[in-house]
Amino acid sequence: MRLKVLAAPACYIISDETGSDPTAIYELIYSLSLNYNVGFYAITNRAKVRNPLPKIVKLIELRTEHGGSLVRQAAFVLKYYREARRIVKEDKPDILHHMSPPPFGGTFNPLIVFDKVDLPFILGPAMHNVPLSPELLEDLKLMRFGHSWGDLKSNFEVARDQMLSNLFSMFKSLINGWFLETVEKADVIITVNNFTRRAYEKVTSSKKIRVIPYGVNPKKFPYSPPPRSYEIVTLGGLYKRRGIHHLIEAMPEIVGEFHEVRLHIVGDGPQKASLLKLSKMLGVDDHIVFHGLVPHYRASDLYRAYRIVVLPTLHECFGLVILEGMSSGRPVVVTDAVGPREIVVDGKTGYIVPMKDPNALADAICRLLGDYDLCHRMGLEGRRLVEEKYDWKIIAGQYHKIYEKLAHAD
Repeated sequence: MRLKVLAAPACYIISDETGSDPTAIYELIYSLSLNYNVGFYAITNRAKVRNPLPKIVKLIELRTEHGGSLVRQAAFVLKYYREARRIVKEDKPDILHHMSPPPFGGTFNPLIVFDKVDLPFILGPAMHNVPLSPELLEDLKLMRFGHSWGDLKSNFEVARDQMLSNLFSMFKSLINGWFLETVEKADVIITVNNFTRRAYEKVTSSKKIRVIPYGVNPKKFPYSPPPRSYEIVTLGGLYKRRGIHHLIEAMPEIVGEFHEVRLHIVGDGPQKASLLKLSKMLGVDDHIVFHGLVPHYRASDLYRAYRIVVLPTLHECFGLVILEGMSSGRPVVVTDAVGPREIVVDGKTGYIVPMKDPNALADAICRLLGDYDLCHRMGLEGRRLVEEKYDWKIIAGQYHKIYEKLAHAD
């Protein structure tokens, strides 16, 4: 018999175009419904989907557009709560799944806290990271919640949201209490990595925590041998936490050894002007191409075109770019941030270097540019790892086993 899962919430945005969490949740729901015949009521604020989800998925768009971002988030919680209550009463789902990647300590499920809903309850894929420093937090305040990395707030919106943030901070202890109640009532908590698992073990029983990473669709990111070129690529929002400035600082050393090298920067954000200025100041602007925002469905072409994928991040809980690069057969160079260090097998699928270290980035990249056979071997190993561990079909199968066990528990 088909399982009916209420994903409340599924994700603030569900999309196969944006990358990051909206695409990950889309792929998870798609694979569960297509390969394991799981029906969903998936509550989201907005859906932007090029390839429609299977018909057994009912997408419920709330389209909350009220005032500032914090007000908008609060309105979304109230609206999905009301809609989810209706679905529980009328459609009687088998499982309640708080699927939207919940930040540790900053989320709760109103159906569990206020209604004490008597359904098997799953929380996750959950994420956690080290706290952002004020320096890295500053330009993230410019990003509009639920929009692309390049869609920035006006000065008025920044000031307004700071005022709202100060107001909402008064309720921090209350929300934390609701978070702990949500965690305690969860039958299963799914975390994307061991770092997040250890955080949840501090507030609940480790017996109900499962580590299941995000995945990648190998068919959308097919394998091809790395080109015999000197082209490297980094993808993501141009925010300070992405560490792109350290990659540009590494370029003089790389250019000195490989004059043909070019760095392709894909993405947009508030750091773009300063990154352009930095590349000119270092005299490497002729070796750097800024592509701006590129739709996620075109990302496969980008990986295919370049030899090495680099993620110089200073703060990353997971890193889907890494999986997409490895699926495409590309060696990856990443920092030892929380997420990347659990994905990359150092020296086998790529290199892990210290954060904020341009020299280490340059050394790793030059090693790969100077040895095509090494690039090829690492690309093959990365693809093999993806097929064995990170294929969305495999990930969805692990979720399905949890669904079946909870739905048929005595």
